[in-house]
Amino acid sequence: MSVLRIVLTGGECTGKTTLARALAERHDTAWVPEAAREAALAKAGLLGPEDVAPIARAHVAASDAALREATRRARPAVFFDQDLLSTVVYARHYYGDCPPWIERLAAERLGDLYLLCLPDLPWIPDAGRDRGDRRAEMHALFAAALADAGARVAKALAIALADPRGQWLLGPQPDARNEYRLTAVIDGERRNLVIDRTYTDRDGKRWIVDYKTSGHEGTNVDGFLDQEQERYRVQLARYAHALAHAEPAMLGLYFPLLAGWREWSG
Repeated sequence: MSVLRIVLTGGECTGKTTLARALAERHDTAWVPEAAREAALAKAGLLGPEDVAPIARAHVAASDAALREATRRARPAVFFDQDLLSTVVYARHYYGDCPPWIERLAAERLGDLYLLCLPDLPWIPDAGRDRGDRRAEMHALFAAALADAGARVAKALAIALADPRGQWLLGPQPDARNEYRLTAVIDGERRNLVIDRTYTDRDGKRWIVDYKTSGHEGTNVDGFLDQEQERYRVQLARYAHALAHAEPAMLGLYFPLLAGWREWSG
């Protein structure tokens, strides 16, 4: 069963937490509080750049736990009070930059639906909020981040459809599944997995392919692709283990924005 990830996003004091909690209660499912706000309320003092990575890791852990719970209970959706896109927005706004690994995870873990909350509620100050006088500016930053995420996905799709390899990957294939979500026990732990695309080719070989919309600003593209292959080798091996086919699967990483491809046997 596919669990939808519905994200309430926007600036502070726009009703995200209240709405996420209420929607979760209405649909009898899990919701994920905003990791940055939890950290701000727990810390004695202002958040700093050293808090960005722990906030991102806390969000990933909480979101994975909520998705596991929703899958276990056969619930249709999980509601999020912000996600990693907000971590990127706030890191860039407050500290001028965001760690690349968080930007990459934000792109890979995009929600299925985003609800951008307007700053039209009264401002209620507390220990976890500031920028009450710049609400329109913050709203614009979130709107731009959502637009950029959508534009990147649209650009990647357009390139893939014009690329012979992309046409082969996305074209009609036997036993094909897209955004295939499943739960498997790996290393004794129950995990939620999402396989971008899996299918059987004409020779009967099972393929498991992960799409990456990340780019690369350097000149050594091949070196970057080799690094990404090593980075995601274990993840794709888990996918192959979860599908549990008798024959080893072929594993692939496709980078449409780079016309990049890596494949190996699982």
